Amino acid sequence: MKKKVFILICLCLQLFLQGIPAENIVEDDVFASNTKRRIKTFYSMLIQNKKMDLLHFKPYEIKSILSKKQIITQGYDLKTIYKIIDEAKAFTDGERWDTIVALSFPNGNTVYHQLGEGVLWSYIWLPDGKEVFDTSSEPYLFMRIAIISDSDGYVNVREKPDAHSKIVRRIKENELFYFTPISKAEWYPVYLDEALPCIGYIHKSRIKTYGDFPDWLKKKVKKMRVIILNYMNKKTIIFVLVTIELLMSCVLPLNQEWVGLDAVNTSKDSIFIYLARGHQWSPTVYPDTCLPKDTYVGNINLPHTNDSISGYLVPVAPHDTANVELSLIYCADWKNEALEKFFADYPKMTSWFFISVDSVRKYGYNHVASHNIILARYDLTTSDMKSLNMMIPYPPTESMKGMKIWKPLP
Repeated sequence: MKKKVFILICLCLQLFLQGIPAENIVEDDVFASNTKRRIKTFYSMLIQNKKMDLLHFKPYEIKSILSKKQIITQGYDLKTIYKIIDEAKAFTDGERWDTIVALSFPNGNTVYHQLGEGVLWSYIWLPDGKEVFDTSSEPYLFMRIAIISDSDGYVNVREKPDAHSKIVRRIKENELFYFTPISKAEWYPVYLDEALPCIGYIHKSRIKTYGDFPDWLKKKVKKMRVIILNYMNKKTIIFVLVTIELLMSCVLPLNQEWVGLDAVNTSKDSIFIYLARGHQWSPTVYPDTCLPKDTYVGNINLPHTNDSISGYLVPVAPHDTANVELSLIYCADWKNEALEKFFADYPKMTSWFFISVDSVRKYGYNHVASHNIILARYDLTTSDMKSLNMMIPYPPTESMKGMKIWKPLP
């Protein structure tokens, strides 16, 4: 019966699609907010030296990421990178499946993250245009589709990145070509096709990217992205793609999203976070407002502590952000379903303990726990954490007015 219904749906879809122009099927679905969340998780795990395989990277990809960590982060701290991600431009260049986010660092370098649907990273493009995972002798380069921007109706392609260099070709108005954006460069290498070699250089001021194309040319580019095999009918390909997506939405959730809670330390001192929510890594739970003993204290060498892993503390540097909880959620809707699933096994009230790293170094963790030597404790509901956009600040801010906050007497 199910098979018959499926066949009937497919036939109806095919008949329906034949009456729809192809350019209306493939849209620029830029899930910017979800994509940026995934990039924040990537940088949080990279900077805090957490296991990158949780983001579905292969071993050789992780090796490349770690070896180029300084280039990927440009040496900036997590707080600065989060701000860069929030302000970053997200675009597709007419691609149906991938979203590209350009992280423009204050030093003038740009790193591009190209992500597919779900949790998949397609590419990470470095400031020199090279792909982070590529180790071949002929590097795989980032290429963006473009047209010229010049009132003369054409632009000269130079043999070298110099205005006095030999002219090797002219590119006319609305003629499509590709270029590699290189940070801090004035001239970009250009290509007539993604599979062809560089033909020369054009000044970056004469390049217009997909977002500024006229509408008719955007539609043409979208069609180019859809036509995968020359001998297949265009509408048949669209039908297959749409049918697969519809079937996937029936069988599996539409999205896989990393959902997490972050701690934001705006103080001048290093702190530890203990999140009490009643599982094997944090055994206490509200209304028990005591710290557990024999708790594993991060990956730093502290005196008077043991390695009994019955809970954990998360270190957060001054003016920095750290991920405290992270889960992969299968969902269709980030704002509602994903958060509900994330908090499904949370208690009604979750206690956040803020502890001075200096206190743990001086007295040892068990002494701190026994004598409740803490900086503050928040008892937050899931609604409280949602209202803070999953970013829990220390010290408390005005946005936390009305929430349950306990601080020791001076």
